[in-house]
Amino acid sequence: MIRKEVQDHFIENAETYTRLTNEKLPGGLNAEEVIQTMVERTGKCRIIMTENNTFIDENLKPVFADPAALAEAEADELFAFACRLYSVPYLEDEGKSVDQFLALDLFKALAVNAQASGKIERELQCQYIIGEICHYLNGIMFTAEAIDAMHRVLDLAGDYISIKDKKTRYYAAVAYRGLTACLFNYGSYREFFDTVDKAILFYARQDVRSLDPDFPWDEFTNKVYKLQGWVGSHLEFGVGKPIDEDLAERNYQVLVQGFDSRELEILHGQDREKRRAVILEDTKKTEKENGMSIACYAVSAFHTGHVTLEQYLDILRDCLAVQFEWKDPPRDFVITNNRINVVITCSAILARYLNRISSSHEELPGVALGLFKFLRGISLVDLSLIEAMGDELQCVMDNALDIQNRREYIDLILKTTTHNHLPTYVHSMVVARMITLITKYFIDHDPAKLINMRGAKTAEEVVALEEEILEEANLAGMAHDVGKISYIQAVSVTSRRLTDNEFFMIKRHPGGGFKFLDKEIYGSIPDVVRGHHKDHNGKRGYPPEFDNTTSPYQFMIDICTIADCIDAATDTIGRSYQINRTADFIMNELIELAGDRYNAEAVEALKDPEIRSQISDTLNNYRREAYYKAYREMV
Repeated sequence: MIRKEVQDHFIENAETYTRLTNEKLPGGLNAEEVIQTMVERTGKCRIIMTENNTFIDENLKPVFADPAALAEAEADELFAFACRLYSVPYLEDEGKSVDQFLALDLFKALAVNAQASGKIERELQCQYIIGEICHYLNGIMFTAEAIDAMHRVLDLAGDYISIKDKKTRYYAAVAYRGLTACLFNYGSYREFFDTVDKAILFYARQDVRSLDPDFPWDEFTNKVYKLQGWVGSHLEFGVGKPIDEDLAERNYQVLVQGFDSRELEILHGQDREKRRAVILEDTKKTEKENGMSIACYAVSAFHTGHVTLEQYLDILRDCLAVQFEWKDPPRDFVITNNRINVVITCSAILARYLNRISSSHEELPGVALGLFKFLRGISLVDLSLIEAMGDELQCVMDNALDIQNRREYIDLILKTTTHNHLPTYVHSMVVARMITLITKYFIDHDPAKLINMRGAKTAEEVVALEEEILEEANLAGMAHDVGKISYIQAVSVTSRRLTDNEFFMIKRHPGGGFKFLDKEIYGSIPDVVRGHHKDHNGKRGYPPEFDNTTSPYQFMIDICTIADCIDAATDTIGRSYQINRTADFIMNELIELAGDRYNAEAVEALKDPEIRSQISDTLNNYRREAYYKAYREMV
């Protein structure tokens, strides 16, 4: 049994850690004050992480090892603790998330225990919460898991009326809506519409309504109807085919019922002030949906010929304006999720159609900058919501950003990715500096190693292209972690060692970054981004689908891997999740491990006294300068 005061201390630690890593530094600090504040925060976080890891080792490891062996009283206690880590939104709970990944693992273990002990209602509760957490986390893996969990809930629910516990019945009822939402996000449209029909029939049953008359049956019926309508906007992206006309009309008929004739006249008209007032009114009226109704109505109305392209774009512009100008929206993850959905989707559609009108349309830069400013302003922990919107985000980049200016483009994405999290941004700056130093060493001593960089075919061409190659090497270092845009929370606000699910998310970032930069103009950078976590021989590391050994830029990938490892292992200012090493220690370790894991030829640079001195100076002095520079730019 875990004493309550021990549970309280773990939760207090987790909340403190999140606050310390989320909290921006105060303005007006000088360089030494920035470093001192960061070191103090990191020191506190390191203590918290040590304590929380000890808590897990002593209290939870046995649970994860054999959950079926838990006694009933132990299972009840752990269920209550897991609910303190993550309480479910929608119903009477407040939807608080202290540590959703640890809660996810606990609820999975408790579901196994409940199944083994024949406790159907407890398993139903656990499966629903598993589905809810996975739905919140988004991403293909988590959405698929959420669908499986919601299916299991409905299987366990049976006829519903035989469930004795009222709250458990509520979970079963909400699971229909949860399953439709998961199928919607996953793109399983055939099953989505089948489930919509089943949900509407279930919510209309008089026997279940009379059993729980205080449950908002009509509200959830409307939610399912509106999800059906929202499919139209989702089909703009990710499925690679035009919207089906019959489906679009069906969506339109569902959505148009939500507005009276006066509202429709204003939405279709020229008065932007009145239209924004209608959008804001709808946003506040349907708070949990947060304005999605009008944005999705606009999509369906356009694709069914009920509004012109200009009317369509005007509605999208004003949907964005309302979200950007909303000073103090309620802090609720359902509201936040939908708000992010509205902003990214409207930005993507607007960018796509403005680009079709003219690739140099004067509005395009503003669409991209407005979106990225919005993303940098939301809470750090909410960034995980956007992974499922990768197609829309990519659409904005492809249509509204000047990808020809490589440094500005990478810097914009990087600052959004790091989200004012100084250690992650500084890590990219330091890695970029070290890659540049090591690349310069090989240009001077063995330029043939860099053949293919910037199109060089000979060692002589490498030397002639020195300035361009060094610039690209530096950009590769700055860009290597841009794929962390929706995973940053897993490395920055987790007050303990990573769970398997968190590590799975982290392992996706090289592939995610590659998608942002998969353009010919970026030369070696996409391969460096995708391959910097692969062993030199290609047999270990991630992503498994990328064969770094066949890349024409393998040597540059290997240089980035070395620089990445050196900085990650030595940052005592901002990293709290490992024991830091000295520069000499880590460089000697890389030399010893050269061969299969690290490129022995690339590691040769670390034996050079001048390079060792330059790297040590980078870690001891430039890193401090980088923290202050990042503070001034981002805070």
